Amino acid sequence: MIEDVTLLKRSEITMHVRFKGGATRSFTLPLPLGAPELRKTDAAVIQEIDRLLDGHTEREIALILNQKGMRSGSGKPFSGTKILRLKYACKLTDSYTRLRVAGKLTAEEVAERLGLAVPSVKGWQYRGLLTIGASLQRQWRMLV
Repeated sequence: MIEDVTLLKRSEITMHVRFKGGATRSFTLPLPLGAPELRKTDAAVIQEIDRLLDGHTEREIALILNQKGMRSGSGKPFSGTKILRLKYACKLTDSYTRLRVAGKLTAEEVAERLGLAVPSVKGWQYRGLLTIGASLQRQWRMLV
């Protein structure tokens, strides 16, 4: 039935089929996506990660996304490490920079500005005289 088939791969795939008896047919298909594009995390998920970075750690974000049923580009649940990798790959602003933009200072900077020792500033924070966000309490270097 089929005499021969010719495939041309350019900006799309074109297939020319020649049948016995002389009839021909041509088909055009888009190029398939490559593996990186197939495994790319959805843009809506990246936007949600960016939004959540304003007040949550990578680990908290992973839990939130998993609870919402969101999955990575490979279809797997999120982990804190995966969120961290996506944050760098997508060039999202890190939590520390976001806090700095919001006017937050490190305990050391507050101590210097007020002429106090760092333990005194942290003591004020523990007594409620200085407030910090809940997720910041889990940051390695505390900002107040």
